[in-house]
Amino acid sequence: MSMQVVEAILAIDDTYIFDVVNCDTIVWLDERVQPTGEIVDDMIFKLERERFLNLKYKLIEEFIYTNYDFIKQNQDEKWVSSYTTKLKAYGIEGLELKIVLMARSILAGESTLDDAMATIDEGFYKYFFKLLKVALRTEWAELSIAEGLLAIEEDREPIYPIFPIF
Repeated sequence: MSMQVVEAILAIDDTYIFDVVNCDTIVWLDERVQPTGEIVDDMIFKLERERFLNLKYKLIEEFIYTNYDFIKQNQDEKWVSSYTTKLKAYGIEGLELKIVLMARSILAGESTLDDAMATIDEGFYKYFFKLLKVALRTEWAELSIAEGLLAIEEDREPIYPIFPIF
């Protein structure tokens, strides 16, 4: 019996009480609840599918972290918190919506970074610029995840968006 079969039986549920002597021998402690070959085959199929999906999810994660690593994401969170607080203190209203709309416009090719920033008051420019850069990276990550999941669903290789570089 293969290790896959043993893992499949282990994964079924706890009503199948058995002892694995080795990968070739299973001793059933209660023969009345021994699973059928069909149940074991179904579980092997489910385990293989789960492993396949986990590998694909891991590849999406690795792609994102290769371009936008955990350290940079943490730094960006701190910048967003600090700059958002400052801009709100200055009375800027609808800040989050404005940043998201600017980022989406840039990613959709409707405007450039310079175009989006042209309307920003010079005194707030550095804050908006940093927030916009973070929003672009975040939107990129979300688009990459969506593309990766769609590629899994369609059983094809993902075509990820290009990481924004400033």
